[in-house]
Amino acid sequence: MNNRDKGLVLVLVGGMFLMLSFLLPLPTVLWGTLLGTSIVSNIVGTGFIARFLQEEKSRSCKLT
Repeated sequence: MNNRDKGLVLVLVGGMFLMLSFLLPLPTVLWGTLLGTSIVSNIVGTGFIARFLQEEKSRSCKLT
C-alpha cells in the first residue's frame, strides 16, 4: 500500500468519524473520542498524501 492509498483511506476514515460525531445528540466522551480520532486521521492522511505528491514531483523532475 503506497502513501497515496494510505492517505486516502485515513482521510476517508476521518471524514466518517466526523460525520458520526455530528449524529450524536450531545457532547459526550464518545463524541470527544470520535472528534479526536477524526482530527488525527485527517492530519496523518494529509501528511501521507503530501509525501506522495512530493515523491511524484521529484520523480517527474528526474525524468525531464
